[in-house]
Amino acid sequence: MKRQRILLYKEAEYDRLVAAYQTILSLLKELVDGVRMCDIEPSSQNIKSLLRGEDLKKQMAERTVSKALSTLPKTMLNAIVSLYKKENEDQYKELISEKVERIRAIQQLQPVNISYFIFENGEVSLSPDYIKDAERLYCVYVDSPGKFQVYDAWEAFVAAKEHLDAVVKSVSKRQSNPTEEHLRLYGKDLIGVAAPGNFSIGKIRFDGSLVLNGENFGWIQ
Repeated sequence: MKRQRILLYKEAEYDRLVAAYQTILSLLKELVDGVRMCDIEPSSQNIKSLLRGEDLKKQMAERTVSKALSTLPKTMLNAIVSLYKKENEDQYKELISEKVERIRAIQQLQPVNISYFIFENGEVSLSPDYIKDAERLYCVYVDSPGKFQVYDAWEAFVAAKEHLDAVVKSVSKRQSNPTEEHLRLYGKDLIGVAAPGNFSIGKIRFDGSLVLNGENFGWIQ
């Protein structure tokens, strides 16, 4: 039976990236609605063109003007299109440009992959695969045979240390002499294993090795 992976480490950037994806999803939904209101087809191609910095004001004007004035000569249509673009810049900015600017600003701060956003039938959704990308960047899991082997050995090591600490705590200790009392050294405070400088029978050296402290072992009766 396959073991469930275990999350060991997660950077704060993980939550920021997930939040960025959700914020962009909300902005993209507003952008799709804005594109539609500007009489532009909210296709994947058009949305991605906007996010690349392209301007669709001309397309908006041409579609709107051609619907209403399709019988006019082409030169006159072009003039009306230019006038329409100018008169509708505020609407375009509010419905489209401002949303695009906010999305691109987030992209500059977070490694958001736009390919995880799906545009279908005039709607936008977010593929759950974006979570895998965020995990790859900012999380460490126990999720392979080698990692489980090391993790199990670590768990056994922790259990052994806790057992040693408990045994050392439970056995009888000798009384402190006056010098030791002055230094506030008492048998009841003795622990199993710790870093150098602690009151223990064993110590972990800076190179990772374990050494039994014979002097402190003498406290045990």
